[in-house]
Amino acid sequence: MNAPRAIGDIKRDLESFVGSKIRLKANRGRNRIIEKEGVLESIYPNIFVVKLDERKVE
Repeated sequence: MNAPRAIGDIKRDLESFVGSKIRLKANRGRNRIIEKEGVLESIYPNIFVVKLDERKVE
């Protein structure tokens, strides 16, 4: 099993994408995977704020 990445490492990787369009993919369990597109607005110590494009149809 891979060691989990520290939140600081993930934050550093995402800082270059602030203001960029991104795609989120979430596993909701039992083969339910949702994908959303939005803009990465800001990064805080333990929170990533994404403004979703709700006009998109799934």
